[in-house]
Amino acid sequence: MLKFIEAPEQVILNEELKRFLRVFYSGFLLIVLFETGPFYLKSNFLEADFLWPVYWAKFLPADFVNPIAKLTFAIGAFLLFLVVQCPMRRSLRFIATLVLFEVLAFRYSFGKIDHSDLSWFFCSFLLCWCSFDSHRSNENQNAKLIHVASGFFLVPYFLSGISKVWGLWSLVARGQSPMDLMVGYLPRTLNYSSTIHGRPFLDLVLPDWLSLLSFLLVVGFQISCLWPALNFRNLRFWGWFIVIFHAVTLYMMKINFWSSALLAFILLVNSPLETKKTATIKS
Repeated sequence: MLKFIEAPEQVILNEELKRFLRVFYSGFLLIVLFETGPFYLKSNFLEADFLWPVYWAKFLPADFVNPIAKLTFAIGAFLLFLVVQCPMRRSLRFIATLVLFEVLAFRYSFGKIDHSDLSWFFCSFLLCWCSFDSHRSNENQNAKLIHVASGFFLVPYFLSGISKVWGLWSLVARGQSPMDLMVGYLPRTLNYSSTIHGRPFLDLVLPDWLSLLSFLLVVGFQISCLWPALNFRNLRFWGWFIVIFHAVTLYMMKINFWSSALLAFILLVNSPLETKKTATIKS
């Protein structure tokens, strides 16, 4: 399994894998409780257009829709709590992940899909396959699974950068100047933040070259995320870079991706692939 992953041959000791899974599912539990939970409390699921994973809810009596949706959330959160206590139980990880698939489907049935929550779900699904068997082949497979989960998390950043480049190219193809998009990009964003959120010290007029530089740096950073996604090196450095990036965008532009920042910290900064307890197999 996963023989196509060209990564350094590593094994992850069971003790380190157990610690990593406990931290990961603790983070997932925080996301479910503090981000998904408030949504469930205030939502009326009778107004939802149910997606296919929860399409069965459409056939429930009206009086049962809201209780069943909220019960599904409660079961998912409780199962995550059990996984945090017993991360070595693979079957429990699978059951919790499948129930959380239903939880997210209920939430997304209102028309908005949050890719950061999906990253948590898909990474959880990959980590369900981690095994605590003491055979070296299984320990090496665990390392490859974490490699894949890390790459899966990083690729959307690369695609976001490519979409910005495509947007610039589309402007040029229509005969417009890309400077129309880039010049004043940062001042307008800061002005929006100060106007909406009452922070007048951010209402700055910055020179065009700084606006252009900031835009190019963001695009360059996002595109460069493909590098660690493919070679799996310096994950801790890229993890800190992403955490700081999201902290800056939250402070300056009120763009909240705290769940992505937390996942970056757990998957990349806290990666067992970056610890001294992870052995590298020498050929």
